[in-house]
Amino acid sequence: MTAFQTIAALDEQARAALENGDHERAKQAYLDAIALAAEMDRPALVAALFLRLGRTLELAGEVQDAVIAYESGMRALDEEERQEVRDALERLGLMVKGYDPGGRFRDAPMPAPQTETDLLQAEKDPALAIRLLISIGNAYLRQPQPGPAIEAYEAALAHPGMADEPLLQAQATLGLALAWHQQGDLAKAQRAAEEALARFQNAGGKADSRHALSLLADILAQQGRLDEAVARFEEALPLYQLAQDPRGEAKTLAGLGEALLALGRIDDAQSVFLHALAIPAIQDDLASQWRAERGLGRCAMVRGQWDEAARRLERSLILIQSHRRDLRTDQGRVAFSESVRAIRDALVQVHLQRAQMGANDAFPRILELVETHRGQALLDLMRGRVRRRAHLTSPKEEPDATPGPNLPLPEVSDRGFNMTSQMAMSAPIDAEMAHSLGIDPARAQEQPPQPPMQVDPLPRLVYHVLPDRTVILGVTASGQVTGFVLPLGEEAIAQRVREVRQALGTLAAPSSPPDASGNAQDFHRLLSACYDDFIAPVFAAIGPGPQPLVIEPDRALWLLPFAALLAPTGEHLIDQRPLIFTPSSQVLDDIRGEPPYAATDALRALIVGNPAMPEIPWQGRTITLKPLVGALIEADAVAKQFPPERRTLLTGKAATEKAVRELAPEHTLLHLATHGLARDDAPLDSFVALAPDDAGDGLLTAWNVMDLSLPAELVVLSACQTGLGYVSGEGVIGLSRAFLAAGARSVLVSLWNVDDVSTGAFMRLFYRAWLTGESKAVALQQAMQIMRQVEAHPRYWAAFILMGAS
Repeated sequence: MTAFQTIAALDEQARAALENGDHERAKQAYLDAIALAAEMDRPALVAALFLRLGRTLELAGEVQDAVIAYESGMRALDEEERQEVRDALERLGLMVKGYDPGGRFRDAPMPAPQTETDLLQAEKDPALAIRLLISIGNAYLRQPQPGPAIEAYEAALAHPGMADEPLLQAQATLGLALAWHQQGDLAKAQRAAEEALARFQNAGGKADSRHALSLLADILAQQGRLDEAVARFEEALPLYQLAQDPRGEAKTLAGLGEALLALGRIDDAQSVFLHALAIPAIQDDLASQWRAERGLGRCAMVRGQWDEAARRLERSLILIQSHRRDLRTDQGRVAFSESVRAIRDALVQVHLQRAQMGANDAFPRILELVETHRGQALLDLMRGRVRRRAHLTSPKEEPDATPGPNLPLPEVSDRGFNMTSQMAMSAPIDAEMAHSLGIDPARAQEQPPQPPMQVDPLPRLVYHVLPDRTVILGVTASGQVTGFVLPLGEEAIAQRVREVRQALGTLAAPSSPPDASGNAQDFHRLLSACYDDFIAPVFAAIGPGPQPLVIEPDRALWLLPFAALLAPTGEHLIDQRPLIFTPSSQVLDDIRGEPPYAATDALRALIVGNPAMPEIPWQGRTITLKPLVGALIEADAVAKQFPPERRTLLTGKAATEKAVRELAPEHTLLHLATHGLARDDAPLDSFVALAPDDAGDGLLTAWNVMDLSLPAELVVLSACQTGLGYVSGEGVIGLSRAFLAAGARSVLVSLWNVDDVSTGAFMRLFYRAWLTGESKAVALQQAMQIMRQVEAHPRYWAAFILMGAS
């Protein structure tokens, strides 16, 4: 048997294995075939086999590995960028290193002639590169990562051979429409979907046009054009039946039901949702199941059937959490958390109605509901990596980089730890319920890892912002729950926070000096009103005390300076209790349950002050950030808190991004006194400024941070806006979250642009208290109280918040 015949036989083995549902055998057969094709030096055949391997990996739910396979196929076609195939396969973690091309395949069955012909056609396919690019885009969409998906689809459409492939043009255009829809750009999505629909029709792909019709219907529904949306859904349904695509039919029925529900056609909507659930194929499609269950729950809400509504919505939450397990990236899980939130919000409203009807368990159930499903993407990152290091001198980990927005398609990554592709179950599922939903009970019963140490519970204030109101929950250390409903919804809360920040003069641009000219009467009035609204209704159940008060904000409340809120007694909230912030109690409990990396008298400090400033793109131009003389003084003062053998001070040109990334894993304290910039449009591109050199541009982004492994007891980001970013149901997506995910036990970050001189004084006060025995939360409290005697304006003392362990 020739080598090519052996490859054809392996291809036939893989196909047979897939028909039997044996994904592992199919994967290994394709990997063996690729290895042989590489030995034959037939790059197009290698690329064609990588395409088939990628599709196999997608069928197995291994989408991130599928991306690697597709991109390896593209590189096989590029002579200048061609990777060693053996190396690529080993990085996929699926190849036996002792591969012997002369021995493993002697007994492979002789392939049928048509199999050889099929492989030859695939090898000679002029559209092979286009198919790989579209597959890359499709895989990124499944993550969901619309940014890299758009790059792949646009590259496919720009390929010289695309002019001869009208059906592939339609597919790539539809992919662009789906990606823009994921990004929330409805105008671009609609134009692309309409173009894709026309291209499908012109190419004779009538059944293929069903996806474009369904997407257009979704877009029309979001635009409030509900009658048109219903018509498009009804036009698409028979095409799904024609294509024998029951999963697509179920998804379209779920969308139709939602449009009918929005039109007030409750009976019709309920009928459609039930029809969707009755389709046998929906048992393998959790996404359609949770949408249908959610729709039935909303129908029950309209009818006032609160118990039925709770039952359906709880089933929907179980299903969506199971579906969430298949998402392999942090970006995908953050985006998906918004879908979870929509269901959770509806269930919160059900329990609020029960509270009005006198149900004593309503607020405790709301607390359990909110905290079970909040902060899950961050928990996955934390639990999916080894945060502990027994010895700082252990070999350095080499985590994979996950591509960020506006970055080129990634190189094939190592198969060491990849924190953005780890899986963790966020909440246990009842076995009986799992069985009734068709979910593997053994899989459903997986428990999240328990913290290694028992910790004393802390009192908390938990906020959950709904469109029309806000739920405030006060939880004592013993677990007693007091609930209050504030009649301010999401927009009103955001407006209130903007008014406070404007009155405090904290809305200046990053390059502007602090503006403390706000009218004292205005900000005192606003701080008092915020205390009355957000603290007072439940604080009496908790009361003042020495224990830290944990605050779990939501939405725009992450941007509110809670420390400065003014009680009727004239005290600020920070006077009544030390404060800690967290996206969820589970995140905090995980961190507090870890032993400290080092005692305060054994900390090894890496201190950065006033680096040689890099150039950054800013509003269509390039600017160089101004030096921070105060930051240099601050860094020197912080360094003097530590003996020479336990400190590393980097300033000026020595404070490069490369130096910080290399030295940070060897230190247990990281203090960065420099400029910072938060981006709510691309939160993982938020950065702190370091010195540029030949190895980097000097911008330590949140993406970069998430590649690190930090044994840091504390990270201090003494820079502007380091606590800001994109505010989502997961909390603030940006630098603070990235450092927690990378291993830090706590992070001290700022809510606005800070004055470098006053910040230097503030930091000296903080370190003096912490290093002489106070907890971080108490040290922060004392620094604020002392600083207030020097600079009474909250602009100068209330900027910093502590996230993580105290």
